[in-house]
Amino acid sequence: MTLDAIRAARVWTRSLAVWSVAAEAAFTLPLAWALYRREFFNPAFLSDANGDWQTPDSFYTAMEVAVLAAGASHVVKRFREARGGATADTTR
Repeated sequence: MTLDAIRAARVWTRSLAVWSVAAEAAFTLPLAWALYRREFFNPAFLSDANGDWQTPDSFYTAMEVAVLAAGASHVVKRFREARGGATADTTR
């Protein structure tokens, strides 16, 4: 909800960008940590869905990197918008 309120801002300022960093970190870091610890998916569900096939470690690593990269790209975008005085993209 905090991210939606921040994204609704028409003009990005440095302080809004900093708040956006905090909100983005509050979401992406726990998600990346759960993927790192292999706790995002229930092991019983995975064994039922996959049968004898084990989910490779590279899958979790790729998901961790993707989550962190998406969060970082949003942060960079918000600071660029704040620096340039651009309006927020409300299509997201």
